[in-house]
Amino acid sequence: MSVGRRVVPRKKPGRRRVAAPRPTRERAALAELPLSIRFTVRAVPRTRGWLERTIPEAVAATQRAMRCRVRSVSIGVIGDAAMRRFNREFHATDETTDVLSFDLSDDRSIEGEILVCAPYARREARSRGIPWQTELVLYIVHGLLHLCGEDDHAPADARRMRRLECGILGRIGLPLPPSHLNELKFDAG
Repeated sequence: MSVGRRVVPRKKPGRRRVAAPRPTRERAALAELPLSIRFTVRAVPRTRGWLERTIPEAVAATQRAMRCRVRSVSIGVIGDAAMRRFNREFHATDETTDVLSFDLSDDRSIEGEILVCAPYARREARSRGIPWQTELVLYIVHGLLHLCGEDDHAPADARRMRRLECGILGRIGLPLPPSHLNELKFDAG
C-alpha cells in the first residue's frame, strides 16, 4: 500500500492585492444609502469593483461614528487636471489637492459632493507605504467628516479628525499606520 503525497499548488507571483474590508454592522445601512460614485480617470480600472464595495462601507461607518444621517452623497474620483481646475475655481488655489467636499445640505440631513484625486492618492500612498486605494478611501472619509461638520483648521480639530479617520478606516478593515496621527495638514481657510 502506498501513501500518496498531497501536492499543494504554489501561488503565482503577481500584483499585491488589497484585502476586502471585513463585514461590518454597516451592511444593513448600505441598502438604503443613496450614493453615487463616478470614476473619471483611467487610474482605477483594476480596483474599481473593490472601491465600489468599500466606499459605501466607509460612508456607512462614518455615519455611525458621527451619528449623522447622510441623505445622499456623490463621490467623484478624478485626475490631477480636473482637481486643479476645481481647486482653482472654488478655493482660488492653482494646484491639485487630495479632496474637496461641497456641502449641499438644506436641513439636518447631510447631502453633498466629494471629489477625490486618484493620482494624488497614488503619490501620497507610495510615500506612506500603504495601498493607494486605502489612501483614496481615507480622502473620502475626510470629505465626509467635513460634510458632517468637522473642521481641521486648528491643530486640536485636525488631531480629532485624524483620530476619527483612523477609527473609521479601522472599523472597515483598512487600518492606517500610527504615523497617520502625526501627519497633520491644516486648511488655510
